Amino acid sequence: MDSNPIIMHKFWSKTKFRNLLTLFKYEPEKYWKARGKVYYNEKISTYDRPEWRNYESKFLNYIKKLEFETVLEFGCGYGRITNLMLENFPQIKEYKAIDLSPDQIHNAKKIVKSEKVDFEVTTIQKFKPKKKYDLVIGFDVLMHVPPNDINSIIEKLVNLTQKHIVNQDWDDKEKPKINLAKHCFLHNYEKIYQENASIKNVNRFTTIEKPQHGSIFHAEVKE
Repeated sequence: MDSNPIIMHKFWSKTKFRNLLTLFKYEPEKYWKARGKVYYNEKISTYDRPEWRNYESKFLNYIKKLEFETVLEFGCGYGRITNLMLENFPQIKEYKAIDLSPDQIHNAKKIVKSEKVDFEVTTIQKFKPKKKYDLVIGFDVLMHVPPNDINSIIEKLVNLTQKHIVNQDWDDKEKPKINLAKHCFLHNYEKIYQENASIKNVNRFTTIEKPQHGSIFHAEVKE
């Protein structure tokens, strides 16, 4: 095996967490607090690839259709999408970004340079906001929620917005061309949103013609 320290680090990180998953039942908070310690170094080169820029571009282009001034981003990680949102939408007056990993939030505070953003270490379930937001967003976050918890998580998100929820994830209609990790799940987001009494409309937009990465789901809440 190559002795390059960067390659060795990436190999060690991925192997470590594959093995970690076999040792205990997947518990999102426990898993992501542990993985958050190495996530930035593990993923930074991956997100520089052209295909990821394409996914991000389509996500942002979809959001341009919406009217909003306040944003809540759940599962913000090290601030990759946070930065893109603040750079592309100058009308944002307030931006709240949450993640359950202290290490991810620590990295995000170093990377994102804007007085508009307020970071907080918390889970969706424990988050207690003082207001509702115009737009609630998550990029590849809900796919990490176990099936037994997805309905209650989305119910909480619906209660956190006064206009829109937008999430990008794989769903059960489009099996990805790679093997899903043990901490990834395919949910029927359209059905979950449609069955929520507070939602008036749901839209699903596939990010590319032959799905590899997922779709954008947009739920509008009733006024």
